[in-house]
Amino acid sequence: MFQERKDSSDPVYSPISQPDVCYDPEKITLEGRYSDELSAYRAKRNWQETFETYFLLDEGDDFELNVIRDQGAHNILLTCCFFSACGRYAFWRLTNDQAPEAQYRIETAHVPNAESRYADFVASPDLRRSQDGPLLLNGWGKPPEINHDWIQRFKEMLERFRNLPKK
Repeated sequence: MFQERKDSSDPVYSPISQPDVCYDPEKITLEGRYSDELSAYRAKRNWQETFETYFLLDEGDDFELNVIRDQGAHNILLTCCFFSACGRYAFWRLTNDQAPEAQYRIETAHVPNAESRYADFVASPDLRRSQDGPLLLNGWGKPPEINHDWIQRFKEMLERFRNLPKK
């Protein structure tokens, strides 16, 4: 699952233990953090293929991919900015679980795709789900408050069924 960035300021990250993909809804960007350049450029190639295949987007017109080295934290950042209406719609689909196949390809884009590396792919710790729902870090996706009136009415209805005369 993608994680939402806490703020939309310039990213300041600490060194990472595993690759991570997050998004910024204000700037309409996806950001991937990788520990080495090889993974970042492999992810860049796979992201481009995913956007072109699943959403029929064109690089340069609909989206732009950039690889940036974060010198302080020794991370490599892959950023994708969406420009056109089609690109923004693809971003919305990715961040709202409307394109699970494309989302999976983006999250696993840094993993080598070869038979000799199959064990790495299967055992990769970043492929495990961290939780069942999407991770939103600024509180936008908090679950709705429980409707206590409905629960009370439901309990009363159950009590009436229990108290029905038996035949």
